[in-house]
Amino acid sequence: MDYKTLTEDLVKLCLKKGADAAEVYLEINRQLSIELRNQEIETVEEASSHGVGIRVLTKNRMAFASCNDFQEKSLEETVTRAITMSRFTTADENNVLPQEKGFSEVEGLYDPELNNVSIDKKIALAKEAEKIALSFPQVTKSAGASYGESEQEIFLANSNGLSKNFKESGCSFGVYVVAEKGEEKSTGGEYCSRRFFADLKEPKEVAQKAALDAVGLLDARMVKTQQAAVIFDPDVARAILGGILGAVNGERVLQGASFLK
Repeated sequence: MDYKTLTEDLVKLCLKKGADAAEVYLEINRQLSIELRNQEIETVEEASSHGVGIRVLTKNRMAFASCNDFQEKSLEETVTRAITMSRFTTADENNVLPQEKGFSEVEGLYDPELNNVSIDKKIALAKEAEKIALSFPQVTKSAGASYGESEQEIFLANSNGLSKNFKESGCSFGVYVVAEKGEEKSTGGEYCSRRFFADLKEPKEVAQKAALDAVGLLDARMVKTQQAAVIFDPDVARAILGGILGAVNGERVLQGASFLK
């Protein structure tokens, strides 16, 4: 199916049915997930999905409708539903669609070789990381290893002449282990995520970080109350910054869902 032509045709259909302006967003996805423990594969799941979202404007009133059935009848019903709903929304002069100008192409988002890498090689990455992590002193158990990948293609068209599409991909693998000392236990893990399979770290590097994280949490001690400089682990720093970025999100502030309001 020619998805680029489909999005453009849907924009035309929206205008034909009475919309003043229209935008169509179409997305195609594929995902692969592999999980293993103690060198034994537990799950292998591969799934694909697609969907289309339609935004229409009628007299500055905006509405959305979506579906995942690309049959002609379903698509036409979705267009009709969007236009019907737009008649009951609040008009806003700021409801406008972007112009075609100002959009630039971004390279390096998609790995065309990802599908050519055998599934055995992908499984081997996770297995090797788990094997190496378990070889560290005090690391006693595996909490699981995994490999995952995704591919996505986006098509966007609107009544202002915009018609763009791009592909992106991602892949990752990781391992999580348990360290023990006497009755004390701790867990640690690490993963690597890249857009290109060839750019993934070596299993040894990922395994070492996972093992050292787990072992490093053993023999934890309380410290005296004091004023001191603190150096955060990258994972901790990311979690802290993630919370702050979520709080300053404009939509959350507007909805009163941010703790900063």
